[in-house]
Amino acid sequence: MKALLHYFLVQNKKISIPQVGSISIVNRDAEDDFGEKTIVPPTYSFLYKKENDAIAENAFMQFATQKLQVTESIVKDFLDRLAEEFSTSKRLDIDGVGVITDEKDNLNFQPHSSWRCYSPILVNRVIHADAKHVVRVGEDEKTSTEMQELLSKEKQKKYWWAYVLVILLFLAGCGYMYYYYFYQK
Repeated sequence: MKALLHYFLVQNKKISIPQVGSISIVNRDAEDDFGEKTIVPPTYSFLYKKENDAIAENAFMQFATQKLQVTESIVKDFLDRLAEEFSTSKRLDIDGVGVITDEKDNLNFQPHSSWRCYSPILVNRVIHADAKHVVRVGEDEKTSTEMQELLSKEKQKKYWWAYVLVILLFLAGCGYMYYYYFYQK
């Protein structure tokens, strides 16, 4: 029946054992690790509180009676035996969850490990040159190819002054040479 404690904890994220305390599963969200170019998956860890939760205790009793097809008194006896085992040995080991110890009226919980269902994923940015998607520009929606054409036309218009500058410099150079050869002698 001890394995049922772990099963219930995984299903309901919280279990309460009378005179021992309550254990909850805490979810830590997935994280981006840009330096390593990975996505770290979510992890789960256990949180132990000395206080009992009557709602979680009743939920476990109903769950155990339905799952094992036994009476509520048998489940209550099991929980009482767990509390008695904890009070006499000052230690309660729940398979797959952790160990609760009582050292001089100081309750400690040592989890077996944190759960990691998946391994980290390596990610690389994928750029598709020919991908077509919708871009919102002000109030208008245009495709990415339309925007590329529009932006490339604007780049061509911006450099007309460079051609005029080159022609003016050439004419200024010709005028200076004309003045130097004909009027300086």
